[in-house]
Amino acid sequence: MTTSHTTIARWTQFAVLLFFASLMQYTRCQPGVGHRFLSSYTFPEGILQGLQDQEQNESLTSVDKEYQVGSTTYSSQNQQQPQSQDLFGVFEQLGTSWYAILQTIRNIVRSSGGMTYTDDVFANDIDTALSMFRDMIPEAWTHLSSSVKTTKLSDVLPLDEFGKSLDDLYISFLRWSLADSAVDQLEETATCKLHGGANAGKSKLINVSKAFRRIERYMEWMEEAYEDLVSPDKLTSASLVDIWSAFQMKMTYDDCGRLVWWLDLALVDLPRIQSEIPPREITRLFVWIAHYIMFNPQAQNNGIVFFSGMGHIDFWTFMTMLPVDVGLKLDSFTISVIPAKTKFLVLYDRPSWAKILFQLVKPFLRRAMQRRVIVIEEGLYERDVVKDVIGTGTQAIPTGLGHFWLNGSDDADFLGPLFDPNVSSRKRQKMLQKQLKAS
Repeated sequence: MTTSHTTIARWTQFAVLLFFASLMQYTRCQPGVGHRFLSSYTFPEGILQGLQDQEQNESLTSVDKEYQVGSTTYSSQNQQQPQSQDLFGVFEQLGTSWYAILQTIRNIVRSSGGMTYTDDVFANDIDTALSMFRDMIPEAWTHLSSSVKTTKLSDVLPLDEFGKSLDDLYISFLRWSLADSAVDQLEETATCKLHGGANAGKSKLINVSKAFRRIERYMEWMEEAYEDLVSPDKLTSASLVDIWSAFQMKMTYDDCGRLVWWLDLALVDLPRIQSEIPPREITRLFVWIAHYIMFNPQAQNNGIVFFSGMGHIDFWTFMTMLPVDVGLKLDSFTISVIPAKTKFLVLYDRPSWAKILFQLVKPFLRRAMQRRVIVIEEGLYERDVVKDVIGTGTQAIPTGLGHFWLNGSDDADFLGPLFDPNVSSRKRQKMLQKQLKAS
């Protein structure tokens, strides 16, 4: 596994873990309860070492194992509020455990698909790679159920709205393989001098087999989510306008041309997400967003930067944002399925309990990975952080986010206009295709 791949996959995992709150099911708890639990909690000796020992004993060339914490969906009606200050007892009440959660996170990260094997096949250029890829695709279909085999992938995906074809989908996986195989450049030597750099220069060879393994995982995931994506409406931006308004996420480009994804919990309508929005609609939204990134030429060529605002949210609100099955499904899709390369992560408005969560994840991270994240704490000058990560251009900073965004531009966010309820479907499609037009 390359340094670039490992860094990207694991920091993407951490960003998604922090934002989607994917580890618990729906329940309602008093504000601040989770903070009190964690503030007095000490992780037992041996739990992290047990996971590390297990990873060391497993062969790097072994086939990725399936991962699952559980298939049970819980609701606030049949779940009592946990009272114990023993977190293991609390999570046992909620149907899981720290050990199971850590195993799941580890397996998701390890299944990111960035392995290179001795019998992999390569191509010298994208056209040759695409031709080889087309010949390999029928094999991927053989693993899917008959109901999905008879349905064209183009009927499930919003390809017409994006102005893209299945070849464009295949190319996104080949580009991912190309960037994943290239040596990751450090900030001092990269063309992009911002933290995290941009995707490294072209590799001499495209690992077609690696791209194929990734798209196999993609097809398997899409099969599992099939019913959510085709019913009740076909997956389009128009069908997601209402659900998007609850998240208010934003996207901009930084000075290196990287796509910057802003996820701020202070803007999220948490009560509405927990009580009014069906989980399948959340899945549909983030699948659409993921394909937007897959087809975005700047995200593909230069990489992605995450700005994740945690809104000083209390622990239990964070942990109960989404049902466990939805959260894990989205984690797996974002980390080990879609072909995208995350270059850097910035966390701001961090609550105190998140520091403990970071300490829990930290044993699994290499030193090089720690260079890919900044947590804006007291004493850090926010403007300097922003300058070092995304540059000085106002086009990189949207308005309406955290308290320190003083120089943002009203026109910086290009995602929000796509979900404006006052925009017609035809105009929305034109805007979308213009944004995704290859330069």
